[in-house]
Amino acid sequence: MASAEELHGAACRLPGVEEGTHFGMTAYTVDGKGFASLTKDGWLQLRFPPDTVDDLLAAHPAAEALSRGDTSIGIRVRLAELSSTDMVALLHASSRIR
Repeated sequence: MASAEELHGAACRLPGVEEGTHFGMTAYTVDGKGFASLTKDGWLQLRFPPDTVDDLLAAHPAAEALSRGDTSIGIRVRLAELSSTDMVALLHASSRIR
């Protein structure tokens, strides 16, 4: 089970990552572009291209699609439902997408 402290440490160790807030959530950016945020109720939201979302949902059954209007923008999953290993892998993958 991953924790907010592990998320913070893993995200801040990635190259070029800055921590801030976005709509009251802890958020992480690279080159000014958001790739991950943690809601106050424990949802980790990760940006991914629309064409990768179905594969991510299949690999992480506890995850849900994250959309803005009709556009898929990534996935969200309760941080407590992810292993630390899966959380780090998802963070790495999301942070590399520009």
